Amino acid sequence: MKLNKIISHYDLDGVVSAALLSYKTGIKNIKFVHSTDHQKIDKKTIISDLEFSPKCGVWFDHHAPNKVNKKFKGSFVLEKSCARVISNYYKGEFSDYFKKLVEQLDKADSGEFTKQDVQQQSPLYILNMVALYYRFKNKKLKNKFLNKLLEQILQEKEIEEIITEDLTKKVISAFKKEIKKSSHYIKIRKKIIGNKILYIEHPENMIINTFGLYLQYPKIVYFVMTRNINKKIGIFIIKNKFIDMPSKNIGEIMKKYNGGGHPGIGGCRINKRDKDKIIPEIIKALT
Repeated sequence: MKLNKIISHYDLDGVVSAALLSYKTGIKNIKFVHSTDHQKIDKKTIISDLEFSPKCGVWFDHHAPNKVNKKFKGSFVLEKSCARVISNYYKGEFSDYFKKLVEQLDKADSGEFTKQDVQQQSPLYILNMVALYYRFKNKKLKNKFLNKLLEQILQEKEIEEIITEDLTKKVISAFKKEIKKSSHYIKIRKKIIGNKILYIEHPENMIINTFGLYLQYPKIVYFVMTRNINKKIGIFIIKNKFIDMPSKNIGEIMKKYNGGGHPGIGGCRINKRDKDKIIPEIIKALT
């Protein structure tokens, strides 16, 4: 059965993963989504950088919570990026451009940015942040943006050139304006708990620049943020990457509440009625 569709995550790693797969398979029918839920998936479908679906033909991923104990075609490895998983699966049979791009995605998707990257807003840093966090007005515009990225990557354009494209420039400019708004909001609404945790409740449509928080609050170890998501509350926790000290495994803490993540980052969703019970439990687990 010939594969004819790629479904990938709607962030930069998802786009690069789709580009690598398109490069190797020739598939042009590509869709970017948040989850495999409610997607039309069959044995002709490749899924990348998303949770497994037993309906698919091939699957690639690297997120620990998505690991499955069943046979499947493709590859699951706890690599820094899904792009790396795909590159290794095909034994690195890509152009020099894509080999360099995979190295960049290892850095970006694992959040290994330096203070200099954040301060100077390096091209890789800003493109990754925009693709991951910017809240587009509608799905059509988000898809237009991601497909433009895909097109430019398949043309083997460097990140420095990609961010100068008209639509991408507009999105980056809008993203920076939103970050300024959220920075002001955090200043007046934040709670510092035990000189170790910054806690903030923020509206659904607000972008939080976590790397900016690292620099703005250098002594804080954990950033705990919540927001309303329909009838639930989303809880997002991240460790300050620029502080060198032992910390709790955030992903493991989140698993207790049907969430997940990595040692330094994680999240979950809880019922609103459980907020006053669960959030103090999480704060206690971090201290």
